[in-house]
Amino acid sequence: ARVLDAQHRDGPDWHPASARGHWLNPFTVLLDNRNLKGQPGLWVATPLELQDSPGTAVLVLRGWVARPMPSTHLPDLSAAAGPVQVQGTLLHRVPRLFDLGSLGGQPDTALPKPFPAADGQPPSVQNLPLDALAAATGLDLLPVVLQQAPTHDADLIQDWPGPSTDASQNYNYALQWFSFAAIALIAAGFTAWRTLRRPSPSSHA
Repeated sequence: ARVLDAQHRDGPDWHPASARGHWLNPFTVLLDNRNLKGQPGLWVATPLELQDSPGTAVLVLRGWVARPMPSTHLPDLSAAAGPVQVQGTLLHRVPRLFDLGSLGGQPDTALPKPFPAADGQPPSVQNLPLDALAAATGLDLLPVVLQQAPTHDADLIQDWPGPSTDASQNYNYALQWFSFAAIALIAAGFTAWRTLRRPSPSSHA
């Protein structure tokens, strides 16, 4: 397995890797709308400051937690203090979900200012670009994400989706979005045609 440190900052996707350091709990972020076997929940992501390089960190996807009911709260998600060795799988970004806000130029990636928030509660976003987290925290983040292997960590569940190998599923998604776009264009064309055919006030006079 590849060992991540200040000199070895990168590696191939889906390869095993490890890193040693200290958890930065105040910079924990929750990733919303991450279901597990049909149950709604969140992924918990926390930077791990590398032991050999203070200020340099790798973002670790620590695991999944069920979405709390409206009348309840999330459990304590703090990672253990002290130096830890984290084992996992390398990715070059946090797996993304389709974000409707991105169509209007306002994707759901905004972190609070200041960060961490005054109440100490971890923010919840749908997608988390590494550059956005680096800008909010001031950390020198490695250009990879470590997807934590099964372990005991705040009762989180490490059951991750694997790489997509079903090309036909991607084609189906593409066909759906092209169909939505075609329907929108047809509706816009019909609306414009009716507007142009509408008699002007001067013709009635």
